[in-house]
Amino acid sequence: MWYPGAGTDSFTATGASFAAAAGRLSYSFGLTGPSLAVDTACSSSLVALHLARQAIRNAECEAALVLGVNALLRPNLFACLEAMNLLAPDGVCRAFDAAASGYVRAEGAGRSCSSRSTRRDAMRTPSWRSIVDRRSTRMAARQR
Repeated sequence: MWYPGAGTDSFTATGASFAAAAGRLSYSFGLTGPSLAVDTACSSSLVALHLARQAIRNAECEAALVLGVNALLRPNLFACLEAMNLLAPDGVCRAFDAAASGYVRAEGAGRSCSSRSTRRDAMRTPSWRSIVDRRSTRMAARQR
């Protein structure tokens, strides 16, 4: 991602765009159809999954691939949050708990391949959901 003082080159204009990244990934993997980046802060992956399922339900597509990634690559955001005393001093997330003491950021990635169940059954292809984070190698659960 571009930041002030990073300099520019011929790749800066498209390389700093999440929308361009979605298109480039689709192109690289030979995926066809609409490709978009969704940024709704903490709910981006859930909103993207909702849009995919809605498109399948409305017969706009037969299948959809949803990928969600959060990578904390630069310390700038942490410095701003710390300056405002928003980060939990112990680094532990205690959402909705009386012992909560601040905000905690985390990295992670997930994917969902969705299609109509009748299509999956005809192709005998299982539906998989997976969650990947720094603390574990991989967790995957087969959906029935």
